[in-house]
Amino acid sequence: MSEDTNIYHVGCSTDDNYIHHASVMLCSLLENNRGNEIVIHVLYGSLSDANMDFLKGLAGRYGSKICFHQVDHASLEGVKFRTVRPLSMAAYYRLLLSSVLEDVDKALYLDVDTAVLGDISPLFDLEMEDYALAAVKDVVPCFDDHRAALSIPYDADYFCSAVMLVNLKYWREHGCEPLLLEFAKRDRVVFCHDQDALNYVFKGRWYQLPPKWNRFNMNYIPASGFRDYRDRYEYYHAPVIIHFSDYKPARKCFCVKFAGLYRSYLELSGCPVPSVEKVSFWDRLAPVRMYVFRTVLKCLGLYDRYLYRRLWLRKKCGRA
Repeated sequence: MSEDTNIYHVGCSTDDNYIHHASVMLCSLLENNRGNEIVIHVLYGSLSDANMDFLKGLAGRYGSKICFHQVDHASLEGVKFRTVRPLSMAAYYRLLLSSVLEDVDKALYLDVDTAVLGDISPLFDLEMEDYALAAVKDVVPCFDDHRAALSIPYDADYFCSAVMLVNLKYWREHGCEPLLLEFAKRDRVVFCHDQDALNYVFKGRWYQLPPKWNRFNMNYIPASGFRDYRDRYEYYHAPVIIHFSDYKPARKCFCVKFAGLYRSYLELSGCPVPSVEKVSFWDRLAPVRMYVFRTVLKCLGLYDRYLYRRLWLRKKCGRA
């Protein structure tokens, strides 16, 4: 595939368990970028023919090309996982982007639990020659033990790998993929899987994007977390990309921010609605309970202390 500055390459990783998320992400991306020529790259380990055909049909409705890249797990053998809430191997697929997309110099990588609400072309207009990637600062604080494990300076930030404009040419020229895999397989306390590897290798070499490019649907950022009022306003009222972290649509929990938006794109995509899980009323209230709990802690000025204590206990128990 030859590189063309008028073509926007978008990559993602999925499997059969996340086909609903992938449908929402791709449908929202294509629906809100009808004026852009987009090539979609799906990295997968196992994906049924039916789901593959469905995604092909979804892309075809918008006149977009979709390419499927089956990832060889042999290169990822030995990568480390958390003992608490471990992710699947697919989380590490993004570390292989420079070799999987060998003829692409720049690509937007999106986790499948995102929804794109606007034009992505401004990202591709960024001058990225001296940067490995562009991303948004993570909403979860990076505490001292985490920074030390990644050798991140105290005055530096830690980015979220769910939305990244990736300079694949830079990765190849600087031999980044072996460095990423070496760290991913290193014996260590695992905090955030692939995200830790990316932050370790690319510290000081990433371009920080405004928060509107990765709006967490259930996380609050105080005013001090923004450069100015406009950044804060766009994050809360005009985000370009929504990140549905920890959202399980089959559970139909109450008060999930942007859940209606998610369901509208799921319906528009044509993907079958997931069967409703039988969970207790108390479990369906989980987002409400967490929101109230976090709000009380923030009002008391105790939220950062709570996060630190939780991470400290996980490390103490070897469960980070």
